[in-house]
Amino acid sequence: MTLLGRIQGIGIAVKYYPRARYLRYYQRVLERTGKPPERQRSVREAIKLRDAMIKSGPLFIKLGQVLSSRRDVVPEEYVQVLTELQDSVPMPPFEPVRTLIEEEIGNIKEVFDEFDETGISGASLGLVYKAKYKGNDVAVKVNRPNIRETIRKDKEKVTAFVALLERFTGKTFSLSAFAEQFLSSLELELDYKREAESIGIIADKISELDLELEVMVPKVYKDISTSKVLVMEYMDFIKITDVDELRSNGANLAKIARIIDEMFLRLALREGRFHADPHPGNLGWNKGNKIVLLDYGMTSELPENMRDKLLTGYYYLSTLDARHLLSVLVDIDLVDPLADKVFMEQVLTTIFRDLEGKEISKMEYQELVHKANTVLFRFPFRLPYNLALFARMSVILDGVCKTLDKDFNFISVVAEIMKEEKAAFKILKRRLLDLPQRIQKVVSDYISLPDLIKNANRPKEVKKRPNYSSAIIASGFLISGAILITSTIYGIILFAGGAIFAALSFRANL
Repeated sequence: MTLLGRIQGIGIAVKYYPRARYLRYYQRVLERTGKPPERQRSVREAIKLRDAMIKSGPLFIKLGQVLSSRRDVVPEEYVQVLTELQDSVPMPPFEPVRTLIEEEIGNIKEVFDEFDETGISGASLGLVYKAKYKGNDVAVKVNRPNIRETIRKDKEKVTAFVALLERFTGKTFSLSAFAEQFLSSLELELDYKREAESIGIIADKISELDLELEVMVPKVYKDISTSKVLVMEYMDFIKITDVDELRSNGANLAKIARIIDEMFLRLALREGRFHADPHPGNLGWNKGNKIVLLDYGMTSELPENMRDKLLTGYYYLSTLDARHLLSVLVDIDLVDPLADKVFMEQVLTTIFRDLEGKEISKMEYQELVHKANTVLFRFPFRLPYNLALFARMSVILDGVCKTLDKDFNFISVVAEIMKEEKAAFKILKRRLLDLPQRIQKVVSDYISLPDLIKNANRPKEVKKRPNYSSAIIASGFLISGAILITSTIYGIILFAGGAIFAALSFRANL
C-alpha cells in the first residue's frame, strides 16, 4: 500500500477507532514516511503528472512550479518531483516580440542604441533581452507574446487540471480556491508597472536594514517602461549557486548566506514587504563584494499583526508547544474553524514528541518542514496567498543558503529576529490580553454550575449573609481594569485580579 493510500485510509479509521489507537497508528506512519516501498507508487504518479505538465506548455510548467511549494495542496512525493520543473522555456521567434515592444514603446532602432535579439533568458511568462539605452547597458523584460490570451483560453483547462489533481492526491480542502488564486497571481506577475513599483519599495526597505554587504537593486527606466515592457539597469554578477567561481573570486560564502537570509527574513518579518522568489537565477554576487537581487514580479506583504503572529508561531515551535502553536495557526486563519482542534493538537503533540531531546535552533529547517508536511497535507490547512509566498520563500531560501554554507542554520536567524523584535514581550502581552476572556469563561462556568454540585459538601442548615462589601471591591477592580485595559498591561493584570476576586466573592456568598 502506498503512503498516500495509507494516509487516505486514516480518514476512515478515525470514524471507527478510538483516537488513542489512531495516534499510535499515526506514529507508525510517521516513522515509515519517506521509506520504500510506500513512496514508489506515489512517486510514479507524480512523475506522470510532471511529464503531462511539460507537454501542456508554459502555463502548466508555471503551475507545477507553484504547486512544488504548496505543501498544503500536494503531498511530499509530488513536491519533490515537481520541484524538478524549471521555469525555462525556449525563446520564441523574435518577430512577435518585436511587434509587442514596438506597440508599447516605439521603434526598437530609434529607442535603443543597440538591441541583442538573441535574448538572455526565456521563462513561462516573460522574456529578457540585453540592450543599450542612452549609452547604458539595460535588461529589457517583455511579456511572452500572446501570454495573456493563452491564460484566458487555458483557465478552464487549469480548473479541470485541479479537479484531476484532486483524484491524484485525494485533497479537496485547499484545492477549492487554489486555481483561482493561481490565475490571479499570473495577472499580477504580468503587470510590469506593479513590478517597477515593487522594485522601488523594496529598494527603500533594504536600505533601512543596515546589512553588512551592499545589495544591488536594478534602476528602472520608467520613461520607456510599460505594463508589458520593463527596462532596467543590466547587472553583471556571478550566480549565487556557482560556489566554485564565487570562492575563486574571494567571496566569503558563509557571510553571504547569512546576509541573504537576514535580508529576506527581515524584509518579511520586520518591514512587511518581501521578495518571494529567491531562486538562484535571481540572486548573485559581483566582484565589488555586493549582492545582486533581481526579478520583483513575485512580491507580497505581511501586515504587522500577521508578522507578530508568525514570530509567535516560531516561538511556540521552538518550545514544542503544540497547544499554543495550534492556537496561533487558528488565529492566523490557517485552520478551518470547524476542524477538530483537540485531535489536531494530539497529532502535533505526537510529532513534537518525536523531536524531544533536539535543540530546535540547531535542527535542519528542511527536517522541520518534513515533519510539518505530515500534518499540512492531511489536515484542513489553508494558506492565504501572502503566507503561501512566505512559505515558498523560506524553503527556497534555506536551500540556496545551504548551497553556500553546509552549516547554515535558517532557524537561528529567525531566533535573532525574534530577539530584535522583542517577540517574547509581545507573546506575553498577547497571553495577557487573552486572559480576561479566559477568566470570564471560568467565572461564568463556575457561577452557572448546578446547585447540587456547588452545595454538595455544604451543611444545609448553614447560611451566610451576602458579603456586599466584597462584591463592591471586586466590581471596583473590574471597572478600573476595564478602563486601563485598552492601553496598558497593568490594566490587564488588574482586570484579571478583579475577575478572580469576584469569583471568590461569589463563591463565598453562595
